[in-house]
Amino acid sequence: MRKFKINIVALLLATLVIVPSCDFGDTNIDPQNLAEVNLNLVLPSAIAQVGFNNGAIASRNPGIIMQYFEGTDAQQLGYTSYLMPDITFNNLWRTGFYGGAMKDLDLIIKQAPDQNAPYYSGIAKVLMANSLGLATSFFGDIPYSNAFQGEDGVLSPAYDDQETIMNTVFALLAEARTDLATDGGDIVPTSDDLIFGGDNDAWLATAWALEARYRLMMSAKGATNYTAALTAVGNAFTSNDDNAYLVFDASANGANPLNQFHRDRSNTMVLTGYFMGQMSGDPRLALIREPGSTAGFAPTTFWGKQDAPTVIINYAELKFIEAEALRMTGGSDAAVLAAVKDGIAANMNDMGVSAEDRDNYLLGITGSDLAAIIGEKYKALYPQNIAWDDYRRTGFPAITPNVDGNQGLNPHNGIPRRFIYPNSEKNLNTDNVNAAIENQNSDLMDQALWVFQ
Repeated sequence: MRKFKINIVALLLATLVIVPSCDFGDTNIDPQNLAEVNLNLVLPSAIAQVGFNNGAIASRNPGIIMQYFEGTDAQQLGYTSYLMPDITFNNLWRTGFYGGAMKDLDLIIKQAPDQNAPYYSGIAKVLMANSLGLATSFFGDIPYSNAFQGEDGVLSPAYDDQETIMNTVFALLAEARTDLATDGGDIVPTSDDLIFGGDNDAWLATAWALEARYRLMMSAKGATNYTAALTAVGNAFTSNDDNAYLVFDASANGANPLNQFHRDRSNTMVLTGYFMGQMSGDPRLALIREPGSTAGFAPTTFWGKQDAPTVIINYAELKFIEAEALRMTGGSDAAVLAAVKDGIAANMNDMGVSAEDRDNYLLGITGSDLAAIIGEKYKALYPQNIAWDDYRRTGFPAITPNVDGNQGLNPHNGIPRRFIYPNSEKNLNTDNVNAAIENQNSDLMDQALWVFQ
């Protein structure tokens, strides 16, 4: 893992200087005429926003649903009861995705060929695939194919259905691998690449890693996705040294988003009894729960300290993908169990668990069925949003819905299956968001998305 510590606030503010903008609430793009820009100025702000997206509400709210966290006050208390109204994700949609990272990434993708900068294009396509995969896993149908068209384009873009979006994710990753396998062109990223410092081979491996993740997410659509996931794993990371992490700055303004949340909204969200029960006897709990606290998760814990990373994808996740894909394609119990243990060990090594504690824990790991795989993955991938995808695919871990769950947005009162569209879209792109709702049969949280059906 490369460590390029960043000041997230400075970089995100810099975006306003680098790429002047107007209101992106209706998912249009910057109405400038796409005059040539310095790619080395746009790339770091795009990477910073992707990292912040992954570690902020896009991690916390799925974490609440999957019972890593529970609210004790303010909005988080409502979220714990599945009361996540249409204002909840306005900022993520408008300034996180469409007016933030994806706008910048689209600009790089469009300008890189004219500047003979295939590495920039490849990195942007990897991160665009990641952003689209995350957004569609939350909402289902989303705009892409006729979004980002500029002043003379469509300012209220239609939505692509989820199948189209997933095909786009795989197409972007394939194109990225082609771009990243070139000789580099006229300009190449260096320190402006905040994750890998311009290492195109590392980005190539990341493209394969994300291919594995999204093939697994497609598993309900056919067993060939398991085979494709195994192929992708074989071309991706080989150790924790390859992890795609964005490391934040050890300062108040540049801190990891989980740390910032705790600082600004202290005591509105804590670890759940369920999660801490699952972690009972696990040496990682001491690195996840704040020392001296019964259920705190920051500010000195491994994932909650100021300079903690946010995760794009890591080696531990790949080993759990391998374990599940082997399980579902007839792999031996021994091979599945070995992959599970490798995933646990990768996570423990990453977090700094001692070799003795790690090995003692691994001695007790004997299960290789799907429930055991997903159960260990749930613990290892805290506090990411991947657990929600896994639950919607497999039903594991077998968490119990909140008995006091709000039924207005989640009528079946089970574990929510999606987020509802932001009200900024409903106000500014009304016809198209309504068409997407009709296509998906509902805008309620209990509506299963196509990819998980």
